[in-house]
Amino acid sequence: MLHVARNTVAYRIQRAEQLRGREIEVRRMHLQVALALAEEFGDLVLSEQATPR
Repeated sequence: MLHVARNTVAYRIQRAEQLRGREIEVRRMHLQVALALAEEFGDLVLSEQATPR
């Protein structure tokens, strides 16, 4: 739908795993919830003042 090259998607997933420090499949539900919250609340949960867990 977005017309993004397969290699671009693969690279972005690999980079996200590197930044996250684990594979996408590890704690996948937590990741999905975090992404949904970030999409819904934006800066409220993404600000530098938000405390990471």
